[in-house]
Amino acid sequence: MLVVMTVMVFFDVAMAAAIGATLAVYSYTWDSSNRLEVDRVIPEGEDTVTYRIKGPIFFATQPILLSLFTEEVIAKDPKDVILFLQDAEILDWSGQQALKTLYERIESCGKAVALSSLSPSSKSQMEKNSSLWYGCVFLEIEQVDEEDLALQSLGTATLQKENSEDESKISTLFCWGQQS
Repeated sequence: MLVVMTVMVFFDVAMAAAIGATLAVYSYTWDSSNRLEVDRVIPEGEDTVTYRIKGPIFFATQPILLSLFTEEVIAKDPKDVILFLQDAEILDWSGQQALKTLYERIESCGKAVALSSLSPSSKSQMEKNSSLWYGCVFLEIEQVDEEDLALQSLGTATLQKENSEDESKISTLFCWGQQS
């Protein structure tokens, strides 16, 4: 802020506004790139690892995300890998590229990979580039009524039936894309 005021006093307001906007962009990028977190969860007795990715995924976090998943780390994982993205936001094309590169890296190590629980904005962003995601497996768990289950599209599998006081609910697993 002091820099912007100084430029405004000694030069002009337009130059100060441009410098202020540029500094704000750099500040936001730096701040956002330090908020990426990845937690590794392996439930007891299961042959699945879940990586919970939190934070923004975009051009500034791309190298950080990819450096966390080396071939040595992936080789130690069980055969099924889930990338849980509920708390992650894919902000731009390079974020999508990073996620696709990560998906292919895990898959090339002989692991079965699935992307799970995308936020609505990330899903919308990825749908715009649907050809990039051809062949990828997406998982989404959703609560549906038993009556609505008959209306679901092909590719839906029932995971587990739960009885509640009001009505029976069924957890459903949706898979989009071609499974390899």
